[in-house]
Amino acid sequence: MPILPTKTSLISIDEIIKRAAIAEATSVADLGCGRSVFFLYALSALVGKNGNVYGVDILPEAIDSARRDVIHHRLSHISIIQGDLEKENGVPIASNSLSAAFLINTISQSTDTQKMIKESARLLLPQAKLIIVDWKKEASPFGPLENQRIESKHIIELLDIYELRVIDQFAAGPYHYGIVAEKN
Repeated sequence: MPILPTKTSLISIDEIIKRAAIAEATSVADLGCGRSVFFLYALSALVGKNGNVYGVDILPEAIDSARRDVIHHRLSHISIIQGDLEKENGVPIASNSLSAAFLINTISQSTDTQKMIKESARLLLPQAKLIIVDWKKEASPFGPLENQRIESKHIIELLDIYELRVIDQFAAGPYHYGIVAEKN
């Protein structure tokens, strides 16, 4: 039986994190973190003990699983919180408080991408970065259905609406695009 690559093996975590230029003692968030704390752990090493890392998800079972891992590994400066990126003020993090936020494989799960971008922008400090990584809108042997995938050019149009300036685009893996935007 063939083994499909995991979420993290399909994309370059190091490349994604490098694009955010995360400094010590800052606050960052993985918006749509899912069950795994692997990415959150990598972020926590960069912000250090005086920084804050938030893992946000809408699904209670993902929140419960991630919280158990955080407790088990004694990751004191990682907070797992439930939030809805498709609602105004749906994420319980203060406006203008994050130095960086990540939407990794989250856009393709959205029913309202515009609201998701708006809520993500609300959380960012001026000059903070929003890193978006999602599935290219083309057939692949796994991943979401092609009609669930959002083209990067559509995301770029939405970013502009919410005063997020695209400063870089990159290949995040063989099936993923990456966009780095900065809040004006």
